Amino acid sequence: MFSNKFSVLVLGETGVGKSSFINAIAKTQKCEVGNEGKACTTDYDVIDTKFNGNTFIFIDTPGLNDAKGDSKNIKQIKDAIVDYPEFRCILLLMKFQDVRLSDSMVKILQQYMSCFPLKEFWNHVLLIRTHADTTNKKFERERKKINGSIVKCIRDKDYENFRNFMSSKDILPPDKIDEFYVDCDNEDTPEERFQFNKSQFSLIFDAIKCCPKMFEEIKKIDTDEIDKSNSIEKLITKRTIVYIGHGREIRDEPYILKEKELCNYPVLRTETRERSGTIKSECRKKKDHIYYYETNIYEIDKKEVKGSECLKRSEWKTK
Repeated sequence: MFSNKFSVLVLGETGVGKSSFINAIAKTQKCEVGNEGKACTTDYDVIDTKFNGNTFIFIDTPGLNDAKGDSKNIKQIKDAIVDYPEFRCILLLMKFQDVRLSDSMVKILQQYMSCFPLKEFWNHVLLIRTHADTTNKKFERERKKINGSIVKCIRDKDYENFRNFMSSKDILPPDKIDEFYVDCDNEDTPEERFQFNKSQFSLIFDAIKCCPKMFEEIKKIDTDEIDKSNSIEKLITKRTIVYIGHGREIRDEPYILKEKELCNYPVLRTETRERSGTIKSECRKKKDHIYYYETNIYEIDKKEVKGSECLKRSEWKTK
Protein backbone atom coordinates (compact mmCIF):
# COMPACT_ATOMS: atom_id res chain seq x y z
CA MET A 1 0.00 0.00 0.00
CA PHE A 2 1.30 3.45 -0.90
CA SER A 3 2.29 5.61 2.04
CA ASN A 4 3.07 9.31 2.02
CA LYS A 5 4.94 9.17 5.35
CA PHE A 6 8.72 9.11 5.49
CA SER A 7 10.72 8.89 8.73
CA VAL A 8 14.43 9.58 9.18
CA LEU A 9 17.06 9.73 11.93
CA VAL A 10 19.03 12.94 12.36
CA LEU A 11 22.53 12.08 13.50
CA GLY A 12 25.47 14.31 14.32
CA GLU A 13 28.03 15.27 16.92
CA THR A 14 27.27 17.80 19.63
CA GLY A 15 27.31 21.38 18.37
CA VAL A 16 26.83 20.57 14.69
CA GLY A 17 23.36 22.16 14.70
CA LYS A 18 20.91 19.24 14.64
CA SER A 19 18.17 21.06 16.53
CA SER A 20 18.58 24.24 14.44
CA PHE A 21 18.38 22.16 11.26
CA ILE A 22 15.19 20.37 12.35
CA ASN A 23 13.58 23.61 13.52
CA ALA A 24 14.30 25.14 10.12
CA ILE A 25 13.23 22.27 7.87
CA ALA A 26 10.10 21.62 9.97
CA LYS A 27 9.38 25.36 10.45
CA THR A 28 9.01 24.90 14.17
CA GLN A 29 10.72 25.78 17.44
CA LYS A 30 10.02 22.48 19.17
CA CYS A 31 13.68 21.51 19.46
CA GLU A 32 15.62 23.42 22.07
CA VAL A 33 18.71 25.06 20.62
CA GLY A 34 21.95 25.18 22.59
CA ASN A 35 24.82 27.62 22.34
CA GLU A 36 28.61 27.56 22.51
CA GLY A 37 28.64 24.08 21.00
CA LYS A 38 27.28 22.45 24.16
CA ALA A 39 24.93 19.50 24.27
CA CYS A 40 21.23 20.32 24.25
CA THR A 41 19.36 17.28 22.95
CA THR A 42 19.65 14.71 25.72
CA ASP A 43 16.75 12.49 24.70
CA TYR A 44 15.21 11.84 21.34
CA ASP A 45 12.39 14.03 20.01
CA VAL A 46 10.06 13.20 17.13
CA ILE A 47 8.97 16.11 14.95
CA ASP A 48 6.91 15.93 11.78
CA THR A 49 6.28 18.38 8.98
CA LYS A 50 4.40 18.39 5.69
CA PHE A 51 5.92 19.23 2.30
CA ASN A 52 4.20 18.88 -1.06
CA GLY A 53 1.47 16.67 0.39
CA ASN A 54 3.87 14.28 2.15
CA THR A 55 4.62 13.90 5.85
CA PHE A 56 8.26 13.78 6.94
CA ILE A 57 9.07 12.55 10.45
CA PHE A 58 12.42 13.55 11.96
CA ILE A 59 13.76 11.56 14.93
CA ASP A 60 16.25 13.85 16.67
CA THR A 61 18.93 11.79 18.40
CA PRO A 62 21.02 12.78 21.42
CA GLY A 63 24.59 13.97 21.03
CA LEU A 64 25.70 10.42 21.71
CA ASN A 65 29.37 11.17 22.29
CA ASP A 66 28.28 13.45 25.16
CA ALA A 67 26.71 10.89 27.45
CA LYS A 68 27.97 7.97 29.51
CA GLY A 69 24.76 6.10 28.74
CA ASP A 70 25.10 5.79 24.98
CA SER A 71 23.77 2.22 25.01
CA LYS A 72 20.63 3.41 26.82
CA ASN A 73 20.13 6.16 24.24
CA ILE A 74 20.56 3.66 21.40
CA LYS A 75 17.86 1.44 22.94
CA GLN A 76 15.48 4.40 23.18
CA ILE A 77 16.10 5.30 19.55
CA LYS A 78 15.57 1.72 18.38
CA ASP A 79 12.29 1.62 20.31
CA ALA A 80 11.26 4.88 18.63
CA ILE A 81 11.99 3.45 15.17
CA VAL A 82 9.66 0.51 15.88
CA ASP A 83 6.82 3.03 16.05
CA TYR A 84 7.81 4.53 12.68
CA PRO A 85 8.03 1.64 10.19
CA GLU A 86 8.44 3.99 7.20
CA PHE A 87 12.04 4.45 8.28
CA ARG A 88 14.05 5.51 5.22
CA CYS A 89 17.47 6.85 6.02
CA ILE A 90 19.91 8.62 8.32
CA LEU A 91 20.67 12.30 7.87
CA LEU A 92 24.32 12.62 8.87
CA LEU A 93 25.05 16.23 9.86
CA MET A 94 28.58 17.61 9.67
CA LYS A 95 29.96 21.13 9.59
CA PHE A 96 30.67 22.53 6.13
CA GLN A 97 34.44 22.65 6.53
CA ASP A 98 34.85 19.09 7.90
CA VAL A 99 36.65 16.84 5.43
CA ARG A 100 37.28 13.88 7.74
CA LEU A 101 35.32 11.82 10.23
CA SER A 102 36.31 12.41 13.84
CA ASP A 103 36.99 9.50 16.17
CA SER A 104 33.72 10.29 17.97
CA MET A 105 31.73 10.18 14.72
CA VAL A 106 33.31 6.85 13.76
CA LYS A 107 32.24 5.41 17.13
CA ILE A 108 28.71 6.76 16.68
CA LEU A 109 28.47 5.30 13.17
CA GLN A 110 29.70 1.95 14.48
CA GLN A 111 26.92 1.96 17.05
CA TYR A 112 24.33 2.49 14.34
CA MET A 113 25.92 -0.05 12.04
CA SER A 114 25.63 -2.55 14.88
CA CYS A 115 21.93 -1.70 15.07
CA PHE A 116 21.38 -1.81 11.30
CA PRO A 117 24.01 -4.12 9.76
CA LEU A 118 22.83 -3.76 6.16
CA LYS A 119 25.18 -4.42 3.27
CA GLU A 120 23.86 -1.23 1.62
CA PHE A 121 23.98 0.85 4.82
CA TRP A 122 25.57 3.85 3.07
CA ASN A 123 22.78 3.92 0.46
CA HIS A 124 20.57 5.06 3.34
CA VAL A 125 22.81 7.95 4.44
CA LEU A 126 22.44 11.57 3.28
CA LEU A 127 25.18 14.01 4.27
CA ILE A 128 23.89 17.41 5.43
CA ARG A 129 26.61 20.04 5.72
CA THR A 130 25.66 22.78 8.19
CA HIS A 131 27.03 26.31 8.63
CA ALA A 132 27.38 26.58 4.85
CA ASP A 133 27.36 30.25 3.84
CA THR A 134 25.90 29.78 0.38
CA THR A 135 25.87 33.57 -0.21
CA ASN A 136 29.66 33.82 0.07
CA LYS A 137 31.46 34.25 -3.27
CA LYS A 138 33.92 31.53 -2.26
CA PHE A 139 31.16 28.99 -1.48
CA GLU A 140 31.10 27.20 -4.84
CA ARG A 141 34.88 26.88 -4.92
CA GLU A 142 34.97 25.54 -1.36
CA ARG A 143 32.07 23.19 -2.08
CA LYS A 144 33.96 21.56 -4.94
CA LYS A 145 36.95 21.02 -2.65
CA ILE A 146 35.02 19.22 0.10
CA ASN A 147 32.44 17.36 -2.02
CA GLY A 148 33.19 13.65 -1.78
CA SER A 149 35.86 14.17 0.90
CA ILE A 150 34.11 11.88 3.41
CA VAL A 151 34.07 8.98 0.94
CA LYS A 152 37.81 9.51 0.33
CA CYS A 153 38.36 9.76 4.08
CA ILE A 154 36.69 6.38 4.74
CA ARG A 155 38.90 4.78 2.07
CA ASP A 156 42.04 6.37 3.56
CA LYS A 157 44.62 4.07 5.21
CA ASP A 158 44.04 5.82 8.56
CA TYR A 159 40.51 4.39 8.61
CA GLU A 160 41.48 0.76 8.06
CA ASN A 161 40.03 -0.27 11.44
CA PHE A 162 36.72 1.37 10.52
CA ARG A 163 36.65 -0.49 7.20
CA ASN A 164 37.48 -3.74 8.99
CA PHE A 165 34.58 -3.11 11.35
CA MET A 166 32.24 -2.59 8.38
CA SER A 167 33.57 -5.75 6.77
CA SER A 168 32.84 -7.71 9.98
CA LYS A 169 29.23 -6.52 9.69
CA ASP A 170 29.13 -7.31 5.94
CA ILE A 171 28.68 -3.59 5.18
CA LEU A 172 30.05 -2.24 1.92
CA PRO A 173 32.12 0.99 2.04
CA PRO A 174 30.46 3.93 0.26
CA ASP A 175 31.13 4.75 -3.38
CA LYS A 176 29.19 8.01 -3.15
CA ILE A 177 27.19 9.95 -0.55
CA ASP A 178 24.72 12.64 -1.63
CA GLU A 179 25.61 15.97 0.00
CA PHE A 180 23.44 18.99 0.79
CA TYR A 181 24.33 22.42 2.16
CA VAL A 182 22.34 24.46 4.69
CA ASP A 183 22.88 27.49 6.88
CA CYS A 184 20.47 27.72 9.82
CA ASP A 185 21.26 30.92 11.73
CA ASN A 186 19.79 30.74 15.23
CA GLU A 187 18.99 34.45 15.11
CA ASP A 188 16.41 33.96 12.35
CA THR A 189 12.92 32.56 12.85
CA PRO A 190 12.29 28.97 11.67
CA GLU A 191 10.18 30.33 8.79
CA GLU A 192 13.02 32.66 7.71
CA ARG A 193 15.53 29.81 7.93
CA PHE A 194 13.25 27.59 5.86
CA GLN A 195 12.85 30.19 3.12
CA PHE A 196 16.60 30.85 3.03
CA ASN A 197 17.35 27.12 2.58
CA LYS A 198 14.21 26.20 0.64
CA SER A 199 15.99 24.99 -2.52
CA GLN A 200 18.27 22.66 -0.55
CA PHE A 201 15.44 21.52 1.72
CA SER A 202 13.39 20.64 -1.36
CA LEU A 203 16.29 18.50 -2.63
CA ILE A 204 16.59 16.83 0.78
CA PHE A 205 12.86 16.00 0.86
CA ASP A 206 13.11 14.49 -2.64
CA ALA A 207 16.18 12.45 -1.67
CA ILE A 208 14.37 11.07 1.40
CA LYS A 209 11.42 10.05 -0.77
CA CYS A 210 13.73 8.27 -3.22
CA CYS A 211 15.31 6.18 -0.46
CA PRO A 212 13.69 2.76 -0.18
CA LYS A 213 12.53 1.68 3.25
CA MET A 214 15.48 0.53 5.32
CA PHE A 215 13.40 -2.44 6.47
CA GLU A 216 10.19 -4.04 5.24
CA GLU A 217 9.07 -4.61 8.81
CA ILE A 218 10.30 -3.74 12.29
CA LYS A 219 8.75 -5.43 15.30
CA LYS A 220 9.38 -5.90 19.00
CA ILE A 221 9.15 -9.23 20.82
CA ASP A 222 8.80 -9.23 24.60
CA THR A 223 9.67 -12.39 26.54
CA ASP A 224 9.42 -13.20 30.25
CA GLU A 225 11.84 -15.23 32.34
CA ILE A 226 12.15 -16.01 36.05
CA ASP A 227 15.37 -15.10 37.86
CA LYS A 228 15.87 -17.50 40.80
CA SER A 229 19.44 -16.48 41.62
CA ASN A 230 18.38 -14.69 44.83
CA SER A 231 16.11 -15.58 47.73
CA ILE A 232 13.39 -13.44 46.19
CA GLU A 233 12.50 -14.44 42.62
CA LYS A 234 12.08 -11.82 39.91
CA LEU A 235 10.01 -11.75 36.74
CA ILE A 236 12.21 -10.16 34.06
CA THR A 237 10.71 -8.95 30.81
CA LYS A 238 13.22 -8.65 27.97
CA ARG A 239 12.67 -7.02 24.59
CA THR A 240 14.17 -8.06 21.27
CA ILE A 241 13.92 -5.78 18.24
CA VAL A 242 13.60 -7.66 14.94
CA TYR A 243 14.38 -6.00 11.60
CA ILE A 244 13.05 -7.81 8.53
CA GLY A 245 14.06 -6.94 4.98
CA HIS A 246 16.60 -7.29 2.19
CA GLY A 247 16.18 -11.06 2.31
CA ARG A 248 17.30 -11.36 5.91
CA GLU A 249 16.13 -11.04 9.49
CA ILE A 250 18.23 -9.12 12.03
CA ARG A 251 17.58 -9.83 15.70
CA ASP A 252 18.88 -7.32 18.20
CA GLU A 253 20.36 -8.54 21.47
CA PRO A 254 17.55 -8.67 24.06
CA TYR A 255 17.65 -6.07 26.79
CA ILE A 256 15.76 -5.71 30.07
CA LEU A 257 12.52 -3.80 29.66
CA LYS A 258 11.19 -4.19 33.21
CA GLU A 259 11.60 -6.25 36.37
CA LYS A 260 9.06 -7.34 38.99
CA GLU A 261 9.76 -9.18 42.23
CA LEU A 262 7.70 -12.32 42.87
CA CYS A 263 7.18 -12.51 46.61
CA ASN A 264 4.24 -13.62 48.73
CA TYR A 265 5.79 -12.22 51.90
CA PRO A 266 4.32 -8.99 53.33
CA VAL A 267 6.05 -5.73 52.45
CA LEU A 268 7.03 -3.88 55.59
CA ARG A 269 7.97 -0.69 53.75
CA THR A 270 9.31 0.65 50.49
CA GLU A 271 12.48 2.71 50.35
CA THR A 272 12.79 5.22 47.52
CA ARG A 273 16.01 6.75 46.25
CA GLU A 274 16.54 9.51 43.71
CA ARG A 275 19.61 9.93 41.54
CA SER A 276 20.18 12.90 39.30
CA GLY A 277 21.87 12.40 35.97
CA THR A 278 24.80 14.68 35.20
CA ILE A 279 23.94 16.79 32.14
CA LYS A 280 26.66 19.18 30.99
CA SER A 281 24.63 21.71 29.11
CA GLU A 282 24.54 25.39 28.35
CA CYS A 283 21.07 25.29 26.78
CA ARG A 284 18.58 28.06 27.23
CA LYS A 285 16.69 25.64 29.44
CA LYS A 286 18.77 23.25 31.51
CA LYS A 287 17.47 19.77 32.16
CA ASP A 288 18.27 17.20 34.82
CA HIS A 289 17.48 13.53 34.32
CA ILE A 290 16.05 12.17 37.58
CA TYR A 291 15.98 8.40 38.17
CA TYR A 292 13.69 6.95 40.86
CA TYR A 293 14.71 3.62 42.42
CA GLU A 294 12.58 1.58 44.82
CA THR A 295 13.52 -1.25 47.17
CA ASN A 296 10.90 -3.33 48.99
CA ILE A 297 11.68 -4.50 52.54
CA TYR A 298 9.95 -7.83 53.27
CA GLU A 299 9.28 -9.68 56.51
CA ILE A 300 10.58 -13.23 56.09
CA ASP A 301 10.65 -15.52 59.12
CA LYS A 302 10.32 -12.45 61.35
CA LYS A 303 13.38 -10.86 59.76
CA GLU A 304 13.68 -7.88 57.46
CA VAL A 305 14.91 -8.92 54.03
CA LYS A 306 15.82 -6.32 51.41
CA GLY A 307 14.64 -6.95 47.89
CA SER A 308 16.36 -5.82 44.70
CA GLU A 309 16.68 -2.17 43.88
CA CYS A 310 14.67 -1.50 40.73
CA LEU A 311 14.39 1.53 38.49
CA LYS A 312 10.71 2.44 38.67
CA ARG A 313 10.65 5.54 36.51
CA SER A 314 12.66 8.45 35.20
CA GLU A 315 11.79 11.94 34.10
CA TRP A 316 13.30 15.18 32.81
CA LYS A 317 13.18 18.22 35.05
CA THR A 318 13.75 21.63 33.52
CA LYS A 319 15.52 24.18 35.67
